[in-house]
Amino acid sequence: AAFTEIKDVSSVIQTLKKEDLGISIVVSGLLNEIEDVLKDVGLEMHTVHLSLGTFGNKELLPSDKILEITTMCGHHYVSPQSVEYYLDLIKKDKISIENAAEELTKPCICGIFNTSRAINLLSELSKEDRK
Repeated sequence: AAFTEIKDVSSVIQTLKKEDLGISIVVSGLLNEIEDVLKDVGLEMHTVHLSLGTFGNKELLPSDKILEITTMCGHHYVSPQSVEYYLDLIKKDKISIENAAEELTKPCICGIFNTSRAINLLSELSKEDRK
């Protein structure tokens, strides 16, 4: 699941702690916010994954804005070509930004693609393209 409010993350973590399901929970977000939530709930962080940047021939990568969308899926099932395709449809008024974001969400099997954030990013990108 993807959340836009940290209070919602806190609520879910509290519920999962109470249920004591015996499973590992992965939370992705700003480290200081996650630390605060875990402290409030009475849990400790077990493992932290940090991005060390991008290596290799970066010129082959799509733009940073496109990558902001594609990297929201942990398995990278949202392709840059899909983002560009939906941006083109948005520009031609053939699809709304909201519907495009919903379509981009569909291939994400891990469920962490943030549709609300995608709407904001697609909105920014579609405005840039129209300039």
